Amino acid sequence: MVQEKAYKVGRALFIAPLVIPLFVSGLALMFGDRFDDFAFMIILVITSVGYLATLLIGLPSFYLLRHFGCLNLVTLSVSGFFLGSIIALVLGLNGKASFDFLLGSVLGFLTALFFGLMAGVKVFNNGVDPDRKY
Repeated sequence: MVQEKAYKVGRALFIAPLVIPLFVSGLALMFGDRFDDFAFMIILVITSVGYLATLLIGLPSFYLLRHFGCLNLVTLSVSGFFLGSIIALVLGLNGKASFDFLLGSVLGFLTALFFGLMAGVKVFNNGVDPDRKY
């Protein structure tokens, strides 16, 4: 009997959505004079949207990829890319579809990438049968 690999999903679910707000905070501190209330509010919104998106959309995507035997870091990051762009287009944060698509794609990709790294997902072959017909 083959045992399934135990992923560290709880740790990844806690840490991965924090990567983007920490990155944005670092940029605000590097290029801004001070960290004002508006910047704090933006960080709070980014954090809450990131956690909700990861919990409601990213986690089911992770389990679907694992269920169908397609889970690896590449497929997880690509799904994060597309799901992030869809979320950003639906929310329409900036009002410009091209900027929303780009921003959502990058944020979704990075969050999914760090989620996979924290969960212990392998880069390419994660127990996927290469002879399997999809």
